[in-house]
Parts: sequence; structure tokens; C-alpha cells
Amino acid sequence: MKDVPANLVLDEQVMAKGFLDVPAQGTVQKTLTYRFDQGGAFVGSVRVAADALAEDDRRDFVVQVPRELRTLVINGEPSSVRYRDEAFFVDAALSAPGSPVHETLRDAEAGWKERFDAYDVIELLNVTAPSVEDGKRLEDFVQKGGGLLISAGDHVEPDAYNARLAALLPRPLRVVKTAVQPTDPDVDSRAARLKELNTEHPLFAPFTGKAREGLMSARFYRYLLVESGASDSKNRSEILATYEDGAPALASSRVGSGRVLLFTSTLDRDWSDFAIRTSFLPLMQRAAAYLAGALEEREPLRARVGQTLTLTPLANQRLARVTDPDGAAVMVRTAADGSLQVGPLLRPGVHQVIDTAGKPVAPLAFGVTLDPGASDLTRLKPEELAAYFGEESVKGRGGVADARGAPLWTWLLVIAALAFFFEGALLRKT
Repeated sequence: MKDVPANLVLDEQVMAKGFLDVPAQGTVQKTLTYRFDQGGAFVGSVRVAADALAEDDRRDFVVQVPRELRTLVINGEPSSVRYRDEAFFVDAALSAPGSPVHETLRDAEAGWKERFDAYDVIELLNVTAPSVEDGKRLEDFVQKGGGLLISAGDHVEPDAYNARLAALLPRPLRVVKTAVQPTDPDVDSRAARLKELNTEHPLFAPFTGKAREGLMSARFYRYLLVESGASDSKNRSEILATYEDGAPALASSRVGSGRVLLFTSTLDRDWSDFAIRTSFLPLMQRAAAYLAGALEEREPLRARVGQTLTLTPLANQRLARVTDPDGAAVMVRTAADGSLQVGPLLRPGVHQVIDTAGKPVAPLAFGVTLDPGASDLTRLKPEELAAYFGEESVKGRGGVADARGAPLWTWLLVIAALAFFFEGALLRKT
């Protein structure tokens, strides 16, 4: 078939078109692209020209488009020399091609004048402790679901931070420890390095194998020490990484609906060389995504007709039912771990998950497709059937006699003839 039209359809509007040349008994692949203006869950389909097998002329899908993360970076030590600027490396990481972060960079004076509710994440890079009023604004921002990253530096005075941001700090700050001066000749052997990582935390999920080396090889010359206990019994504080002496390098906490990360060294090259390591860029992007709750955004679920799908709702989600493309309820069973077993799924198309309020839960919607093998109507060869069913089964089904005697259908005819004979004999006797 030549010039078979294939369309990408969203909200019943064709967003991209293409054409296929399909060889006889062959397959082809076609890529249709579309750029979304915003993030979220979107339902669509790919459709080809109708033919005699209508069931496989369209394939429905649900795609999760990552949302843009609005991040305010407050630079505590600007410099006219770019690579000496406190925010130079963070800015380069967050604005790199493919980054999910839309960054706004401000110095400390301008940064505290911003409306915090316009952002998902605020990053304080070696910033002098805020005023009491700004500290309360920042706490309110995190309580309502915002993310906050704090990195150390010469402008971070522990007592002032403990006084004004006590409710936000994962651990109260103490003093600065100097492991070595960066100009010392033995800096490589005396510099501190990371030792323990919480590899189960989503922040460090990609850093395995060789990718881990970019973290573990970073050298730290100075870092803030913190107290061993949590700053607030209501804070769920967690140490995500430590130095070789056991001091925390990265700590996190949850405050209200928001999250806080504390990095005890600098994010420029003043106190470490971490900013020039290969792990820096992905970790900065993942840190922003984690603080905004975007790392929990799920990959789209997919299933085929006849399969059963496992749904794992978030802790705050209360689900009522699952419906197929016609709105009919699909069988749902609750497993011991709280997950939902949905299916078997009997119809192709988009299935919706409905919460107890009767509203669709868009991130949990999923597409069900036919097995592509069902579209291949090529007649199978006898040897292929024999390989699948077994040679004897194929012979019996085909009515071909084997070496041991007549096929089964012959004996069935004989039995039927005898039955008629005996029935006639009985009738004559009566």
C-alpha cells in the first residue's frame, strides 16, 4: 500500500500528519511529533486510513507531559566574573537544553521582593539570613507545598538561620569545618568526599554504576556542621548523603505540604569542586523536580486487551472505579498492599480512573491496545502450527491419518452407524 495517511489526533483535532508505504507482508515505523504548550496528562490517538480490519485502524494513548518547574534562584554573592558568581553553575545546570526548569535569577535584594506564590521552588545560594518577615513568608510558601533549597557559604551565619528559619531547617546549623585549603599541595588527599548515599531516595535513582563516580569523586574543602537531632519534632528530617567523617552533606525534611533540601557546602567552586563534576547538572535538575513533587509524576500506563493492570494510587487518592471507553465499569480488586488489580481488560481504547468524588484522575488514565500480532492475518505454514501445537495435534485436527491407524473422525462415523443400526433393531422388535 502506498501513501497510507497516518494522523496524530488530540481532542479530536489532527495535530500531525504523515504517510506510510507498507510492503506486502511487511511492517513500517513512522514518527509523528507534536510540542505541547504545557504539562499534564493528555489523551490522544494515532489513526490510519480505514481498511477491512477496522479494529486496528487506531491506537489510543495517554501521555504524561512533564510540567515546567518555575524556580526562583536567589544569588547570595553575585560577581562580575561569571565563573566566580555564586549562581553561575546552578544557572548553567537549570537552563541547559532539555531542562524541565524555568529559572528566574535574582540577587538577594531583588529576590526577597518577589512573590513566592509565583514559583514552585526557591533556591537560596549562600544568602544572608532573611528578615523575620521574609522568613515567615518563606515558611508559609513551603507549608503550602513549595520547595526550598538552601546551600551554605560565607554569608550563611548559623545563629541567624537557626533563629529565623528554625521551622524549615532539616537540622540546626553549627559551625563551618575546614578540611583543607583548595590551594594546599596535598588538597587531593585531604579533601573530604562523599561516603554514604541514600540510594533508595528518588533524588539519587540515576546515580548507579559509572554515574555514581561523578558524585563520589567530588572534593569538599569546607562544609557546615549540623546538629544530630531534628530541629522540630514535626519535621520529618532525613540525611540523604554524608561525608567520610559522617557529617551530613545533604539533608531533607518535609514541612507541611512542602519539602526542604539543605546542602552543607557551596554550589559554586568556593568550598568544593562539585560544580564541575558530571553529576552536578542532573542532580541540580532532579533536586528542583524533587522539591516541586515532579519526580513522583508517573510514566504513562499501558496494557493490551486481555491483560490485567496494576494501579498504585498515591496516599491521598481515594479511587472508586475504572471505566472502559464506553463508560462501562471494569472489574477492580484491591490487593493486600493497597494496589488495585484492574481487569481483565476487554476493550481497546482509553480507560478512565474515577475517584470517590466522581471526578476522573487524569494521571492514572491509561490506554489499552490490541496485540499487534492480531493484525497479521498471514496464513500460517503447517510446520509453524506443528511447532506451536505439536505435530500429533496438528495431524489430528487436520484429519490426517498417522502410522497407528485411522484418524479420530473415522471412528466417530463408525460409532454413529452402529448406534443407528441398534436403534433400528430395537424398533423392529417392539
